[in-house]
Amino acid sequence: MDAVMLTGNNEPVVRGPTAPPAPNTLAPVIEGRPQLVGPPAEPQRANWGDYTQPAPPPVGPLALEYALAAPPTGIVQPNVPLQYRAPVVDSESIFYRDATLHQAIDLGRPDGLAPVGVVQDATLRAGQFLFSYRFNFQEFNDNFIGTHKVSDAAVGAAYPFVPTHMDQNRQLLIVQYGLTDDFTIFGQLPFQHSSLDYTETGGADYRTGFTEPGDITLSGMYVLWRGYRQQLHMNFGMNFPVGFLDSQVDQPSPTLPNLPYVIRTGSGTYDLLPGLTYRGQTDLWSWGVQSIGTVRTGSNRLDYRLGDRADLTAWVARRWGERLSTSFRLDSQWWGNVRHADPRLNQALSPTNDPNLQGGSRVDLLFGINLFLPNTRLPGQRFSIEAGAPAYQSLNGPQLGTNWLFTAGWNLVY
Repeated sequence: MDAVMLTGNNEPVVRGPTAPPAPNTLAPVIEGRPQLVGPPAEPQRANWGDYTQPAPPPVGPLALEYALAAPPTGIVQPNVPLQYRAPVVDSESIFYRDATLHQAIDLGRPDGLAPVGVVQDATLRAGQFLFSYRFNFQEFNDNFIGTHKVSDAAVGAAYPFVPTHMDQNRQLLIVQYGLTDDFTIFGQLPFQHSSLDYTETGGADYRTGFTEPGDITLSGMYVLWRGYRQQLHMNFGMNFPVGFLDSQVDQPSPTLPNLPYVIRTGSGTYDLLPGLTYRGQTDLWSWGVQSIGTVRTGSNRLDYRLGDRADLTAWVARRWGERLSTSFRLDSQWWGNVRHADPRLNQALSPTNDPNLQGGSRVDLLFGINLFLPNTRLPGQRFSIEAGAPAYQSLNGPQLGTNWLFTAGWNLVY
């Protein structure tokens, strides 16, 4: 039916037939009758391609076998580089391969080194250096006989000079160099300062202090076995006697001005340092166990020698990103009494002069934090601290016991 409309001049305008309104799928229900909705559109057909003409595979570089020069291994670096064959796709991968070959432990992470209180724990790649400065502090309070504390009055009943307090700090300068991927050399020079407080039975207080360099340590580390992210290496070295055995001081007695054993900076003997170190790593964790012994050889020029030592330590560290890690360490130590005696020391004055009251054993619990700085002008820097206290100590006393200890350090692997 045609529609007729009137304009403003009352002239009819004829239009064609009106179309029915388009269905509204969103229209509400009117008078109880729902609006009819059309069927959904047909889905688009999948394009499977022509199976008779398959697409060619992407073309990339071929992995070919190349003869590469491996880093040197063993103890002595050979003049002729060792060769090995490996598949190479990208020439840039050769640098990564060289950096990781023969290295089970990744040093370029915050837990790459052991806690700062441990030395000789890491072997280096051939031509690599490690420079380190470390500061160690220990405080000693209270006299022990075995595992029990004894009062100053009880010690004073047997000796006129009673040790009451001692502070001891050591500054260590350490250099390591990788001769080969298997053999690393280690050098250490310590400077030691000690101050020892006495109380005389008459009531006067005295302090003896001393600061001098200690014995130089030269050692080697040789890899015995490597597994998947694990390594076992042997430690072997020697202490060379350059530390001072005595010095003219005012205490503990004006008539015998010689240092007691406990604050002398050197042993005066050539000491052997055998040991073993095991380390392991995962993406987030690292751990290790180390045993180092100190075996005294002969007697020094004062006709005595210090007791042998044994140190067994184990640690675990957790990595918290690219820069930060924390650690927990258990350190057990044993040291023997002095053999023979310094003839200048009057053993009746103080227990610090008695060679039979110098041995003991101790177990320390230590916690550490490491901050690794990979993107600086000197990449590979690491700042570390570690602190703790004894969980157990048994001393051949009366002898001053350890109260707490602290180590801070800076390391650079270059």
